[in-house]
Amino acid sequence: MKGPSFFGYRIPIKQLVGGLFLWSMVAIVFWSTRKMTFYAEGAPGPRFMPVVLSVCLGILNLLYWVESATKESVAKPQFAERNLVRPAGFLAIIILLVLCWEPLGAMSAVSLCAILELRFLERYSWSRSILASFVISGATLVLFQFVLGVPLPGGLFEMLSYVRL
Repeated sequence: MKGPSFFGYRIPIKQLVGGLFLWSMVAIVFWSTRKMTFYAEGAPGPRFMPVVLSVCLGILNLLYWVESATKESVAKPQFAERNLVRPAGFLAIIILLVLCWEPLGAMSAVSLCAILELRFLERYSWSRSILASFVISGATLVLFQFVLGVPLPGGLFEMLSYVRL
């Protein structure tokens, strides 16, 4: 089902409604963090990460709309639109990440969830999934520990939280 036309391109109703929902989440984050400091004492404040994530979400939403507006429609079987296994899998992995963040530590939780997502939801090979998960967790460590100076929960690898360059 096609939605309204923008500059000669049509965005399907589902993508339009989903995108408007994401923009409402961005607005809620900006509104609810308005009294927090963005940058304080030479380091990112408590508002920094929510705003950065919201801006990234807004950019991704715009890209999503452009993709859905310019994509050729492909006929799909009716049952394909009702398949909730993949979204439920992503939700389960996010919940697992939140639950494992403190007890296992950030690095272990990110690696575990990346392996599960890449292997079982994206159908990558084991070697590719493991390699990508180590790259993702390493990038997480570098970004938070060294670039932002924010210590991550160590969990199983508590000694990594004290590493500084």
